[in-house]
Amino acid sequence: MISFQSLCLELEKRSEVFTFADDHSHDKIIGAPLWIYPIDSIAIFKSKELIEILPELPEDLYIFDESVLWTLVLTHEYNDKQRRFCYQIGLDI
Repeated sequence: MISFQSLCLELEKRSEVFTFADDHSHDKIIGAPLWIYPIDSIAIFKSKELIEILPELPEDLYIFDESVLWTLVLTHEYNDKQRRFCYQIGLDI
């Protein structure tokens, strides 16, 4: 598990990333942004642009590069200190 800040710092090291959302539209989460791209699509972003647009994207995102050797995950869940759960897989941060 990593902090949201650590996730953003790792993104800043990358030039281009791929991302897709875990579709929770069936959960009818009020106020949650929906994936604005076609269903089952993967979007490509410049890393800095992704950081800027994160508030407009669904909370549950999976981020990786073309190697698919690592993944960063943002969740819609928070701990008791109101820190967002984020995960890294395949990276030593």
